[in-house]
Amino acid sequence: MPGGKVEKGESPEQAIVREVKEELDWDLRDYNLFKTMVENAPDETIERHIYWGNISERVENLRLGEGAALKYFTPKMISILKVAFDLKPVIMDFLRTHVSFIATDYHF
Repeated sequence: MPGGKVEKGESPEQAIVREVKEELDWDLRDYNLFKTMVENAPDETIERHIYWGNISERVENLRLGEGAALKYFTPKMISILKVAFDLKPVIMDFLRTHVSFIATDYHF
C-alpha cells in the first residue's frame, strides 16, 4: 500500500496522487476515498485518509521508487501478514466490503 504524509498546503487527494507517483511511478487518476480514521496520539491527532483505486498495469511493468517491494497477496495471506501502522483491520474491512470475488473459505 503506497502512502505517506500530507505535506503542508496539500490536500489528501493531492497527497495520494503524489505518493503513488513517488512510490510506483504511476499517474493515479481514478481513486476513491474508502474511509478516514482519526487517531488520538499523546501529542497529536492523526488523520488517516484511506483511498483505493485500480492500477491497470502488471507489477513487473511498474517502476518502484520509494517502494521497497511490490507484491500481490491473497486475502488469506493478508490475514496472517504483519502490516505497518496497524492497517490490517482496514485492509480486511475493505476486502469484506468491496471485493466480491473472495471465496467463502477465507476467514478473516
